Amino acid sequence: MADLDSAFREYYPPSREQRQAAMTEGMVCLDTNVLLDAYRFNPRVRDELLVVLEKLSNRLWVPHQVAFEFHKNRINVISDQAKSYTDALKSLEEFRGHFAENIISKIGHLGRTVALTKAEGEDIVRPILAGINSTIQEIGALQQRHGVHLDMITNDNVLARLESLLKGKVGDPYTAEDEEKERQEAQRRIDNKLPPGYADASKSDPHGDYLLWSQILREAKIRNAPILFVTRDGKSDWFRREKGQTISARVELIREARETAGCELIAMSTQTFLLHAREYLDAQVSDELLREVEKFPEPEDDLQPNSSARQSGDEVTFMTRVALHYLLKEIESERSRLRSLTSQAQRQMDHYSHLLEESDSPLERSVIEDQRGDSEDRLTALRRRIRQLSQTKNFLRSPVVINEGNSVGYPREHLERVLSIIGSQIIMRGLAARESEIAVTEDESDPRLPGTWI
Repeated sequence: MADLDSAFREYYPPSREQRQAAMTEGMVCLDTNVLLDAYRFNPRVRDELLVVLEKLSNRLWVPHQVAFEFHKNRINVISDQAKSYTDALKSLEEFRGHFAENIISKIGHLGRTVALTKAEGEDIVRPILAGINSTIQEIGALQQRHGVHLDMITNDNVLARLESLLKGKVGDPYTAEDEEKERQEAQRRIDNKLPPGYADASKSDPHGDYLLWSQILREAKIRNAPILFVTRDGKSDWFRREKGQTISARVELIREARETAGCELIAMSTQTFLLHAREYLDAQVSDELLREVEKFPEPEDDLQPNSSARQSGDEVTFMTRVALHYLLKEIESERSRLRSLTSQAQRQMDHYSHLLEESDSPLERSVIEDQRGDSEDRLTALRRRIRQLSQTKNFLRSPVVINEGNSVGYPREHLERVLSIIGSQIIMRGLAARESEIAVTEDESDPRLPGTWI
């Protein structure tokens, strides 16, 4: 007679002992997205990941289907990474051109309106252009450090490192006859919503996940070792989730591994694998590597060159976010400067209030009241600008949900608004820098104010 746990072991989360056995003794199988992510990491983080994988030695194994998908999509990933930099730089170049064509003339009009000298007008323009040029240079330097560019298509040092890592560790392909049979089984599973692979029914090749799974089972049966499958694919046809929590691999897959290959199955995200590598393999896994892995979305589009995410208008890629990061730092710096001026203005107003309490001369009190009124106006303007900067910062840090909630990013029209606001904030900083004298806007709802564009 069976026990409660032994007869239904697939319903239990992996125990600590099972995880340790998988990490130290198991056959570690990588999904395609893990290999492709090597191109997405910066060089230091990439090296760290590959060193962890090297620790696995001969226990590391890649199904033939994974190797095929990797080579099929490698150039697309390289191109996407290069395009990220190109798009970011293009957006900034366009903004610089827009500034030169439109905003400088408006600053000239402002100078004629409020009687700025030529030097004062140049003092406003100079930091804006310097900020844009500095950001362009930062992105260019970041691209050089990242080391992923179109030249890698023919001279790929990442590929050379992966080839060395996986030498003798890639599975054999199916014969044409066996592959046809496996594809029929894959289609049967898709039709009946059986894992894995049914979540990929809309892909150009919907059978890929099942093919790599069947190859894993074939190799595991030969090795008679636990299976540790590492993937960034968190779809429901691989993982069992309850109430938003990931429990384990799908029950059906755990059962199939036992019945077909006579071994245990544990599926892990890349991040979870790295955390366990730190604990069980004594691997050097930095918090930076864990953060890099965590910020990547699930790889629904890795194998789809014309994916819906790219069609949806999400024009601001990761590197454009880097550009926004530097500009957000400018806004925060301006907020800090204005807070300091606000404190000074408040102290000055308190000083005039104290003088009013002590003065008995009507003429003196009249002068002090005028001075106190000027300080109060200045304090009001400072607080208004701090509030506008806070609103703008919150706007820039709030992504827009697109693609029916499945993707988060900045559509092109949102980016144009973002860049307009950032440019206006820099202009405001240049104006505010004129001997710390801040003009008072007559109406807080003045449409020229960046804060009201939100």
